[in-house]
Amino acid sequence: MNALLVRGLLPLIFALGPWVMTFCLLIAIPADAREFYSLHLTRLDWIILGFGAGLFIWQTLALWLGLVTAQGAGDGSDLVWLRQLSMAVEWFPLLGLLGTVISILQTLANLAPGTPVEEVIKNYSPALTATASGLFAALGNLFPLWMGNLGLLLIQPLAQGPDPTPRVEV
Repeated sequence: MNALLVRGLLPLIFALGPWVMTFCLLIAIPADAREFYSLHLTRLDWIILGFGAGLFIWQTLALWLGLVTAQGAGDGSDLVWLRQLSMAVEWFPLLGLLGTVISILQTLANLAPGTPVEEVIKNYSPALTATASGLFAALGNLFPLWMGNLGLLLIQPLAQGPDPTPRVEV
């Protein structure tokens, strides 16, 4: 029973955790903001979201595999791939910031005297979507490492089982 729990059920639960948390993050965004965002996506947004989704899937698989093979190393070496992949999370806010700066420069370059405010807002929207894409990709990709470390703390002691050596109190 313990082997089924340690090698099957707990790794699956912890590997599904990032998916649930990312879904909760997505539905926490107000519907009108999600609609505005989806209507104004740019190529850079799709690149950020595509890399983010790919990394998220890869990290989730590394999380599951690391927890399935966690047999008490104690140092978390079972999650070495997950730790390496999680370093890429830093790229997404930077890509979003790059998109923001490019969109602001593009908006300013196209301004002419007497441009209506509505036109400025319309041209500025890609800056906001680039920022949102970078932040969403970064937040979603933080969850697998956190769940992996949490899962390791629970699974390794269960995998080792009770200590068979008797302890003598002095």
